[in-house]
Amino acid sequence: MIARKKQQGVALIEFALSFTVFWIFFMGLIEISRAMFAWNSAQEATRLAARLASICDNTSNQRTAITKKVKYFVNVAGNIDTSSNPNWLIFSYEPTGCFDNCNMVSAKTSGLKVNLTIPFKNLQFTLPEFRTLVLRESMANVIQYNGKVETNAICN
Repeated sequence: MIARKKQQGVALIEFALSFTVFWIFFMGLIEISRAMFAWNSAQEATRLAARLASICDNTSNQRTAITKKVKYFVNVAGNIDTSSNPNWLIFSYEPTGCFDNCNMVSAKTSGLKVNLTIPFKNLQFTLPEFRTLVLRESMANVIQYNGKVETNAICN
């Protein structure tokens, strides 16, 4: 009977210790999943930017509009910080210096930071540079419909 009294509450203490370890592991796993989601979102944002740039005019207004759309897409991920780098999205057209006769467009994201909260520790890391290169699709196309003529797409 004396041995049983010494063992009272041991199961509760063991459960509390093991549950704490399990909970920390579980929360870490969720944060790693969020990091993977941010990684994939940044990569997909680069693809989206290149796709939009390939069908829109090559003007600063269009690039600003595309940047706003892509920034909204990146902000949906929730834990990606674009404010630390004002030039986080860069477009380049090939051949260099082209305006209406561009063959390819490239979008590059760099300097995006991901904020994670691993149990008892806030962590921030920088995502690698992502780059996507696509062919210009509407380059010098002329579309006629209902008596209207439209050249390259305007993507406001």
